[in-house]
Amino acid sequence: MPEHQRIDTIINFADAQAIMCSTTLLNRAQLRAGRLIAGE
Repeated sequence: MPEHQRIDTIINFADAQAIMCSTTLLNRAQLRAGRLIAGE
């Protein structure tokens, strides 16, 4: 595998990890907000 292609793969993987992480945080925030609304 050429060097630049390997670097692209690593960057894509890092992007995917970041997206998954932010999605998880967003879901947690929504769950927390839902509990607050339900608790009122």
